[in-house]
Amino acid sequence: MVATRRSAALWFGLLGAIWGLFLGGLLLALALLGRIWDARLWAISVGIIVFSILGLVGALRVIKRGDMFNAGLMILAGVGILISILFTSPLSVPSALLFFIGAALILLKKDSFNE
Repeated sequence: MVATRRSAALWFGLLGAIWGLFLGGLLLALALLGRIWDARLWAISVGIIVFSILGLVGALRVIKRGDMFNAGLMILAGVGILISILFTSPLSVPSALLFFIGAALILLKKDSFNE
């Protein structure tokens, strides 16, 4: 059962990272195509991309071992994305929620699984 929990955490983290990278890239492309030189939009899109990569690292490290550090990376990525979306639209909420669910699956410990 531990392996299925780790694989589910991996998939939640991957989906969250893919959605975050897509959204960050879309915002960056809109800023480039629209010739919007607003520093705030650039910072938000780069922030979403950086935190998505951070969550992706946490999700991919789950394959080798599911520890507190990986869950911490995914939680940090989710919080960072939520802070980034305070300034834009709520399109990044699914990405942050997927990171939080993946981190919760890593942190979920039941004694029956460890026997």
